[in-house]
Amino acid sequence: LSNGVTMIGSSAFNSCSALTDVYYLGTKAEWDALVPNIGTSNTKLTGANRYHISFSGEEIVVTNTAGEPIVAGNDTYSVEYTTNASGKTVATISFKNDEQFELTVVNE
Repeated sequence: LSNGVTMIGSSAFNSCSALTDVYYLGTKAEWDALVPNIGTSNTKLTGANRYHISFSGEEIVVTNTAGEPIVAGNDTYSVEYTTNASGKTVATISFKNDEQFELTVVNE
């Protein structure tokens, strides 16, 4: 989910029975500001493990549901930094949980 999301309608995630992890492109504070705008019957979303992903300066910071930092490493995720044609820092994050996947984030 992007930190540009300002509201989530009622029951939007109600039938997502397999949802266990949510990757939120923003800080815990930004998520907390969204929570009052999440409609009812979204316990699959609000009860999932959440990872907040944001830039701190030129480096990616990943925190857990409680807002505690998760350190990059063999068991969690790794980050590769590059610079795009516009000179912006690009982070490609490889998460290593049940389903390995990559997420690319540009530091605007």
